[in-house]
Formats: sequence, structure tokens, C-alpha cells
Amino acid sequence: MGSVVLIPAALSVWFCLRRSPVDALLSVYLTAVLFCPDWARWVLPRLPDPTRDEAAILPLIALVLLRYRPRWKFSFLDFLIFPLPLIMGISEYVNAGYADAQNLLFDMLASSIFPYMMAKLLINSQALRVRFAKHLVLCLSLLFFTSLYEFKFAVNPFHTLFSRFFPGQGDGWVTIFRKGFPRVAGPFSHAILNGVVLMIGLQFAIWLKDSRLWERRKSNLSAQIESFCRCAAGSVAHYLHARAANRSRSFLLPALAGRRPECKTPCSHPRRCHFADRHSGGGLVSVG
Repeated sequence: MGSVVLIPAALSVWFCLRRSPVDALLSVYLTAVLFCPDWARWVLPRLPDPTRDEAAILPLIALVLLRYRPRWKFSFLDFLIFPLPLIMGISEYVNAGYADAQNLLFDMLASSIFPYMMAKLLINSQALRVRFAKHLVLCLSLLFFTSLYEFKFAVNPFHTLFSRFFPGQGDGWVTIFRKGFPRVAGPFSHAILNGVVLMIGLQFAIWLKDSRLWERRKSNLSAQIESFCRCAAGSVAHYLHARAANRSRSFLLPALAGRRPECKTPCSHPRRCHFADRHSGGGLVSVG
């Protein structure tokens, strides 16, 4: 069953040939990195054991180097990054032998050197940087909901799913509790790494929002969903107005219709109305 790691590799080749290497980088490789645990490996005799994201990046880096190699310009950072896998591989070979050294060297190449090279060759414009940030934020938004499930039931859904294809490989990664609460690890095997990745996504989301880089165009379905949510939130806001002003229940009918009831008499509790305005505004922001 470990051969399922070839599925991202096949998708990566298809995206490169039918669309572009940038689409393969974002839609296949980045998605595999964020949603596939790194402990799920295809164990091969006398060969490195690839994960799904490592299998996806191998054909991608080959096609990228063939097409975009003339774009490469050496920098000082290259001389700091490239020797690192070699040094770590030699150290592992001296201390643990060839089997562990080849796996470590392959992991370092596929998880650090190859992504660095693709990012330098492909993500070379502001538009592609924005596209990368948007895809990362959307993927992490989906992971946030799985984190809520894991926090509630103390069960890692990624471990439950991938352990069927890679039996026995993820048994060492269990849910850890602190003060009675489970520490959410998600697909990153450890809660600290999960928190770091989510915080990076939060920073990207803040940057996109402050820079006004989110697209304003929406599909018909998303526009209808947004309109419904805003109407529901507005109805709650109007009902709070009626309750704060001690009005009759007749104020609830226009509120349910999504319209604010008219106040012909001055309100006897302005503080309550101000409280309703402020908190209903927060509800509109959170829902809309």
C-alpha cells in the first residue's frame, strides 16, 4: 500500500505538462506538504524511503531544471544552504552507517534544497508570491477545522486515515495531553510544529488583508452564502436592538426579514443600544 505515494508524483507530472510547473508546485506539492504526514513513507529495499511530498517534488524539480535552469543566478545564500545536506549526510554516515545516511540525505535534498530551488526559479514575481500566500492560507484554513476535531475528541484524523495505507509507521506519534487538554498535532506529527505552521499562515493572512490583495470577485454560490450569512447576522443585530430598547415583539418581524425596525421614539436605554450595535457589528465581521 505504500505505493500510493506515487499518486502525487503522477499528479505533479500531469500538472506540469498540461498546465504549468507553478500550478504543480502550488496545487500538488504544497498541498501534499500540508496534508500528508511526514511519517508516511514507501519503504523500499536499498533505496531511500520517500514520502508523498518527496515523491511529488522529484519529477517537478527535474522538469523545472530542464526548462528554467538559465534563470538561475547564484547568491551568497546558495553557498550557505547547499553544503548543509552534504555535511549532515557525511555525519550520519560516519555515526550510523549508509542506510540511515541515504535516507537523511534524501530527506534534506527533497525537503530543503529542491523547494528552495523551485521557489527561486518559479516564485519570482509579486503575483506569484500573492498566489502562493493565498493557497497556503486556504489550505491552513481547512487544517484549522481538523484541529478543532482533534481538540474535541483527542483523535488525530490524519493518523486515522494514513495508518490504513502505512500500517505501523505512525504508532509512535500519539496525542499528548497537558493539564487535561489534548495538544493538537494535525498532519505535522508534533503540536509545536503545527502551531508554528499555523502562525506562519496567520501572518500571511494578515499581510494579504492589510495589502488588500484578496480578490473581490466571488462566484454566485459564495455570494449567496455571504448574503445569507449577512442577513442572518443582521437579523440578530436588529433583534438585539429591539431587546435593548425594550420594544414590543413586533420589532422581531422586520428583524427576521433582514430589515432594521424604525424607532419613532427616543430610546430609554442608549447604553444597551450602543452595546447591541457594537457586538452585532462584531458578529457581522466574524460571519461575513
